[in-house]
Amino acid sequence: MVAASLVGPRSVTELGIVVGLRDVGISITRLVAYGGQGTLYEAAAVSTGEKVAVKVLHKVSPSDHRRSASQREKVLREVRMMHRAHVVSPQLFEDDKCFYIVSEFLRGVDLHTLHLHRSFTENEILLMGRQIMQQLAHLHSPNVGIAHRDIKPENIMVKNMRTLELQLIDFGLSECVLESPDGLVCTFPGTLQYKSPELVSATSAVDPLPSDIWAAGCVLYKIVCGGFPFSGARGEELTKHGIIKRSPSMDGAVWKQVSMETRGLIRRLLSKNPRERPSARTAMLLIDQILASRELPPVHGYELVPVLPAIRF
Repeated sequence: MVAASLVGPRSVTELGIVVGLRDVGISITRLVAYGGQGTLYEAAAVSTGEKVAVKVLHKVSPSDHRRSASQREKVLREVRMMHRAHVVSPQLFEDDKCFYIVSEFLRGVDLHTLHLHRSFTENEILLMGRQIMQQLAHLHSPNVGIAHRDIKPENIMVKNMRTLELQLIDFGLSECVLESPDGLVCTFPGTLQYKSPELVSATSAVDPLPSDIWAAGCVLYKIVCGGFPFSGARGEELTKHGIIKRSPSMDGAVWKQVSMETRGLIRRLLSKNPRERPSARTAMLLIDQILASRELPPVHGYELVPVLPAIRF
């Protein structure tokens, strides 16, 4: 988290104040990652040495009023979603060239990268699924009302590789359903392979919360067998057709080693009809039932708590 002493009188909650990172006592130490959405740095609070993450987004030309206003709204929305989702809020600063989003520096590796180097037991997959559903249950709760909209292994950090403690990250595409009178959204971003049938075929506004459940089902499917539920399709249009029409294949040697209960859970998460998918809280309870039937030790340390702030893209 960002030390309170860094905030000072020039913390930006309503943009328009020109500041630099040095002015608020933050020193960048190394580049972590870069991409189309910005650059991520590790940094430190000069006064305490505490590590923080700084996402830097270069401003578009202020002479392009439409793009400049759009970028500003996108940055504000991302920070607003993080504020709603987290107990400890990120800090937002700007100068004449960049926006800076400062938050907790999250150590670990993303689930996609970890899965490239190791496989998981069925019980490990269930425990990871439980954590994903816990965090979605918090985001989807009536007092928070956030649809993540970009659930995929790359946006799930493994904070502890021994216990497989997970953290959902990256709220750049998130939306607050409480800000819409009917709880629906009219934009459909995200990665195609994790998009739900209703998003792929959308011609009007949809409820985004069940699509998070679908995407979580795709994640569990992928870490079971290494492929997507509709990986036989080639090309974007065929992939869309598979998502809308085909049932997820659970053939092959890997799936024969997976219990009927876990296969049934993943199938429910991947129900074509969004009304037939369980809520995040119900999915968590279903996983608990499967784990309880195996007489595993009680799950400790995974209370339903707000997700901690972290930036990744």
